[in-house]
Amino acid sequence: MVEVQGQGLDVKDRWLLYALDRNARQPLAALGRAAKVSKQVAAYRLQGLIERGIVKGFITVPNVSKFGYKSHKLLLRFQNLGPEKEGELIRYLVKHPAVGWLVRCVGRWDVVLVVWSKNDLDFATFLQELENKYGAYILERDISVMLSVHYYFRSYLVGRERRETDYFLLEGVPQGEFKTDETDVKLVQLLSQNARASLAELAEKLGMTGPAVNYRLRRLLKEGAILGFRPSLNLPVLGYQYYKVFFRMQNLTAKREIELFRYFGQHPNITYATRSIGASNVEIEVEIEDALKFNALLMDLRKQFADIVRDYDSLLIYEEYKHGHMPG
Repeated sequence: MVEVQGQGLDVKDRWLLYALDRNARQPLAALGRAAKVSKQVAAYRLQGLIERGIVKGFITVPNVSKFGYKSHKLLLRFQNLGPEKEGELIRYLVKHPAVGWLVRCVGRWDVVLVVWSKNDLDFATFLQELENKYGAYILERDISVMLSVHYYFRSYLVGRERRETDYFLLEGVPQGEFKTDETDVKLVQLLSQNARASLAELAEKLGMTGPAVNYRLRRLLKEGAILGFRPSLNLPVLGYQYYKVFFRMQNLTAKREIELFRYFGQHPNITYATRSIGASNVEIEVEIEDALKFNALLMDLRKQFADIVRDYDSLLIYEEYKHGHMPG
């Protein structure tokens, strides 16, 4: 069993959060069963987690490649950027429909974002617009193409060992053909704003019947266009720090890559792992109690994979501005 710590959370709260992390659209009765409480108590506890700022909202994990989008990671380092201009730049990125994820960091890079585009020309257009508006404040940038992302379930919440199947897999580049229409995109966009929105709410906003919405939602899930639904957690309030690590690999054979990702999947505090093309080959995100434990994780990883880990950079993520947005 993994050691469980927390900030005023009892075991039932933690199992409730864990159940939400596996599927945030579960009905209250199912959440209650996971936490071993009644439906009414589950509703009360969930509201308490929201009011205490531990749960910030509920996000959808769209498999954007199914909608024909590529995923680019953009890292920015600023210069001569005062608070007012920084706020303006952040608001610009938050509002931009192509930006799916945006965080502020401490380390070599100030901001990391994911940009979804239909093709390289679209991404180049986004980059040029950003340069035209804020190029004077960007000292350095780096770009990578995301090939895949493992979204691992947060087993550390309940001190549970993670199973090999405990993750969603996002493909970063278009995979196969999946026919969608404007209504599908609008449905995913609405779920991106609130993954727990009821069928009645969704139907009203889409001008459809509840059964019609349910049919589309089931189809999107079956076809892998929606991977799942998760809570957006306020990690500092929960008592955890959020790190991102960029690895530059060497001699990475297929066998060692499988072993590396098996390590990621088994470690309870590694919550995301990305394969990419760019300055780094592999990236991970870590949610952990403090810097000492984070350093111990890195040292163990470097020891076990000394033959393939050539170098790495790490960032402390201290604010997440955007997560789970569906482009369109």
